[in-house]
Amino acid sequence: MKKRIISLVMAAVMVFIGAAGYLPVAETMVFAAKENLQFKYAIRNNENERYIEITDWDENATQISVPSIIDGLPVKSIKRKEPSQNTHLTSITLPDSITTIGECAFCKCWTLKSIKIPSNVTEIGDYAFCQCYELSSVTIPESVTSIGKSAFFNCSSLTSIILPNNVTSIKDSTFSCCSSLSSIQFSDRVNEIGPSAFWSCSSLTSFTIPDSVTQICNHAFRGCSSLSSITIPNGVTQIGDGGFRECSSLTSITLPKSVTSIGNSAFQLCSSLKSITIPESVTYIGDSAFQLCSSLESITIPKNVTSIGRYLFEDCHSLTSISLPDNINNIDANAFVRCTSLTSIIIPKKTTKISKYAFNGCNQFTMYGYSRSAAESFAKQYNIPFASLNTSRANTPSGDLNGDHALTVVDAILMCRLVSEELNDSLTLTLIITENADMDKDGFISVMDITVLLEAISSQNI
Repeated sequence: MKKRIISLVMAAVMVFIGAAGYLPVAETMVFAAKENLQFKYAIRNNENERYIEITDWDENATQISVPSIIDGLPVKSIKRKEPSQNTHLTSITLPDSITTIGECAFCKCWTLKSIKIPSNVTEIGDYAFCQCYELSSVTIPESVTSIGKSAFFNCSSLTSIILPNNVTSIKDSTFSCCSSLSSIQFSDRVNEIGPSAFWSCSSLTSFTIPDSVTQICNHAFRGCSSLSSITIPNGVTQIGDGGFRECSSLTSITLPKSVTSIGNSAFQLCSSLKSITIPESVTYIGDSAFQLCSSLESITIPKNVTSIGRYLFEDCHSLTSISLPDNINNIDANAFVRCTSLTSIIIPKKTTKISKYAFNGCNQFTMYGYSRSAAESFAKQYNIPFASLNTSRANTPSGDLNGDHALTVVDAILMCRLVSEELNDSLTLTLIITENADMDKDGFISVMDITVLLEAISSQNI
């Protein structure tokens, strides 16, 4: 009876093993006499095929040549679970039998300088070459279809890389902290650039995002301090949090009409950014999106944005004026803190909440708004010069749309909004206003009136 019970238990175990599709793993040490090196390896089973997976090697070895066969089985994979730092290995030769460069395969091989990946490899796993500080050259064959997250993280000597045509995803932190990487080539089949994919690639100067990509993930290009040119295709709908944060060489950028959302800190600390074109499709701009963009001179907020978030324009020292769209209902804390060049801002009727800290450190500016509005109350409470936009405009000069008896850039902004028919109910289009806006006296308000007004403003400043 006892023997029968044992037999039943053994049978159950074998059924379980067969169902799971693997055999027990055997790990041992083998001495490869030909290379005079030691390898630690495991015998794996995959779909009834047994093969060798290298799991470690002699930590004092400076050069390694992995054999194609050990114990009569093909060597197909390299994978290390808990790699320790290796400061001796400078080169490694892999056999054609290798099909997988697994997780952490060469992670922390600090002195590894170059490697040629065999032509039968289809996968490069997570952290495969992570922290290979001296790796300057790697050849990836066309057979590779997948490269894992952080695969080349902190390969600080890697200068260029060519991705195979069948790789469609650049995953999380794949090339993060590759500070010498100045050139990367990949096919237009790439449809994903993952979070932090190129974070701190400080030598990368230009980048063209493939048409198949639909979003810039969080921190994807953060810290690319030499990036001066980037092409974003129509089809991208989101700029993720910190997407271009600390891209300090970026001077201008045009977002495609497909973009609907700009995340928190998306362009924070882009200290050279002077202008950005935001399409009308954008409905959300996150907190700190343009914080510390100290060179930003002007910006147009799309009409469907409803809130000016916290720290949105903090320390934008070059920003001189801004007109908020009609749908803005609140201006959050520190939104315009220390915008020291700000001379004017237009607050729409629908704005009902303005944080008391919104304009701290903005020393000399005029707030334009409407009588009995939140803007007027705020200006009076904090001793900010206020000009009403619904004051009678009789006896005002032609082109003076805000009633301050002077021709300024604020009038030009109002004129542009008027011509583009974005004013809606923000201004009452009385006969006096239309007469003041009709600079060329042709009975219509058009682009020509903008031109005439700009010439008038320019001439009085000469």
